[in-house]
Amino acid sequence: MTKTINRRKFISNSLYVVLGGLFFDGCNVFTNKKEDIIVIGAGIAGLAAASKLSLSGYNVTVLEARDRIGGRIHTVDFNGFKMDAGASWIHGTDGNPLYSFSRENKISTVATFDDPSYLYDFDSSEITEDDWAAVKKNLDFLFDESLKNPNIPLKELAIQTEAKLNLSDKERRLFYGAVRTEVEIPYAEDSNDLSSNVLNSDDSFPGNNVLFPGGMSQIINKLASGLNIIKNTFVTDIQYYSNKVEVFVTDYSSIEKKRSCHACHGNKDATKLISGKSYKADKIVVALPLGMLKNEIVTFHPELPSIKKDSINNTAIGTMNKVFLYFEKSFWPKDGYFIEYFKNNASEMMIYESYAPIGNKNVLIVFLAGKQARKIEKMNIDATRDMVISDLRKIYGSSIPNPTNIYKTGWHTDPFVLGSYPHIPPGSKLSDCDKIGYSIDNKIFFAGDSTISNYLATAHGAYISGIKAANEIIRNR
Repeated sequence: MTKTINRRKFISNSLYVVLGGLFFDGCNVFTNKKEDIIVIGAGIAGLAAASKLSLSGYNVTVLEARDRIGGRIHTVDFNGFKMDAGASWIHGTDGNPLYSFSRENKISTVATFDDPSYLYDFDSSEITEDDWAAVKKNLDFLFDESLKNPNIPLKELAIQTEAKLNLSDKERRLFYGAVRTEVEIPYAEDSNDLSSNVLNSDDSFPGNNVLFPGGMSQIINKLASGLNIIKNTFVTDIQYYSNKVEVFVTDYSSIEKKRSCHACHGNKDATKLISGKSYKADKIVVALPLGMLKNEIVTFHPELPSIKKDSINNTAIGTMNKVFLYFEKSFWPKDGYFIEYFKNNASEMMIYESYAPIGNKNVLIVFLAGKQARKIEKMNIDATRDMVISDLRKIYGSSIPNPTNIYKTGWHTDPFVLGSYPHIPPGSKLSDCDKIGYSIDNKIFFAGDSTISNYLATAHGAYISGIKAANEIIRNR
């Protein structure tokens, strides 16, 4: 079965037009004044900003709450193979500055494709190329309908579209299944919580999607080289009344486990953290995940401007989790990139990615999103295994073995993230993301994958936002 629909819409945009010459704006000169800059967060956005500023002559200190750097880029060792528990792909290579950075630093990548993929209907029969051509045609119609109805829930748009298409039972199952695998899972949320406008977002660059055989943390380590990074330092308050900005922190060990409930129940359910010490700087870059900003984990004095607070509230954070499965012997097609099992209830569908074509024939990665992804965080490892292996047994037979090793992520309840990555919910606009990125009084600058509408929720978007924040500081020095 050949898949022909990209998991992100590749719409060709000139980087230099979109970013206004961001990387060639004359900002690569050293400053004469040694200003002190604090960067909050050692994810890719914070490290990109810190690296740029450090190379431009600023005194830069990076404060990181975790005992590791990278944030949602986190490479783990899984059966001797480097696996990315968070971000893993660069979406598009042509003109992508993050891909250019990896090439300049001799970080190896390998291209991945949708062709071939193996798709199965609920009765385990293989979905034919003719079946999938019809699905593609129906999805194209859905995309066209989204241009007329850009602000309604994607689920509502799908129901309206399905009614217009007058689909058979099988066509309906494949249509909703494709919405699940092509939109909901890549955007980390169920369709009732996604704006139909996500179908029109151009968040990728042209060219291939690429993975890192040695893990995406190689990029993080390169960016972090030579920087002053203080780990285990959780920021609680930021004061910017005077010319100096003061950042108050507490030790990582003082954080209660129940703080992860912010993601579900809000700021009021956790005890206020007590600051232990503070750092002063001329300016700061706030490179926190959207989940931290939405739950007001950090208190700003004075409060953030209403335009920024409203935009933070208008933007949502979804959850994608991964489950890594290692088998002593593979039983799935060795040439396929993705395996999908279409169910009558599309919300229960998962995506299986095979690592056989790109280096490890014994590993499958399972992708889950939305409520389904949050559900597995409450399940023990055996229950999780049984859930994700059940579809494989329906496809390949009940005799297939259990995996000999399993690893799962838990981004929703991670107290330093509180979700995977941002999206636009129904009724909100992409422009809210740019407003999150607005600086305040030439003192506080913002970076992260929620601050850049053109490349929302991507690693390259986070990287670009960090460079953009650094360049704004340099231009206004």
